[in-house]
Amino acid sequence: MEALTMQVRPTWAAGVDLRQTMVDCVQVVGDVDSPLALRGAGANVVGWLDQLDGSRSWSAQLAEAEARGIARAQAREVLRQLFEARLLVDAPDADQVSAMAAPAVLGSRDIGERIAGLVAGARYAGVIPKPRDGMGWQVDAERLAEEVAVSPVIVVLDAPWVDAAEFEMLSRFIDQRVNHLVVGAGANTARVGPMTIAGRGPCTRCDELLQQDMDPSWRTLSAQLALDDPPARGAVLSVLAAAEAARQVESAVQGTHSASLDAVLRTGRGGSAWTRRALIRHTKCSCWWASLNGTESG
Repeated sequence: MEALTMQVRPTWAAGVDLRQTMVDCVQVVGDVDSPLALRGAGANVVGWLDQLDGSRSWSAQLAEAEARGIARAQAREVLRQLFEARLLVDAPDADQVSAMAAPAVLGSRDIGERIAGLVAGARYAGVIPKPRDGMGWQVDAERLAEEVAVSPVIVVLDAPWVDAAEFEMLSRFIDQRVNHLVVGAGANTARVGPMTIAGRGPCTRCDELLQQDMDPSWRTLSAQLALDDPPARGAVLSVLAAAEAARQVESAVQGTHSASLDAVLRTGRGGSAWTRRALIRHTKCSCWWASLNGTESG
């Protein structure tokens, strides 16, 4: 086993959190299928687990465990259990290309230009045309969508929610299977996600259709939001949203699971941590066709 895993670089899967529930028990929890309780885990084990960031190989981490007073056999067994539960994953190579590499950024200018300055090869393409812009906005929106769809796209919303014009733009990218990431910030909340790769969801359209199912008035409200001026947003939350978007773009490499993939990350101005809400596929959204075709071809 160890000989086969010498070059594996252990790092935590997206959404995983360590919680020491008792003196000698650590709960490994988060947005994962198989939470795990590690009993007999003292402070030295917790400290060792906390530094698993994908920067060192399996064998180097076993040596690190021994340096912290943890028996090599115990450390090896802990790593094995965590990998089998898919709580730990192999970190990608640094030279792997992100599925969101060199993106076009469109939407709200302040956050969009900030993201373009943070992400290598990114360019800001302009604001999303909306009904409030007057006659011809749909033609302008279609032209902009065609221009940017040759590369991955980061869509910056006017707020932490999606208005009707933004929904129409995102639907184009979903149907054309353009890799994209949604970002937004307001006065009290910032969001990053979902990230949609190759048109496979659950996606933003799934989430919006579900919102309409739960609240029939949402479609009317969404249309009105596209007519209104953008709401005020917090400067700190805008910076936070841009920085997190850049981090998600960097993490979108083959073999990893970005936290924003098929999910929405949210935080507020009260200093709270980012929370992750996994999206649910909607039966009326065509994104599941891409997932089905991908499964069949694989």
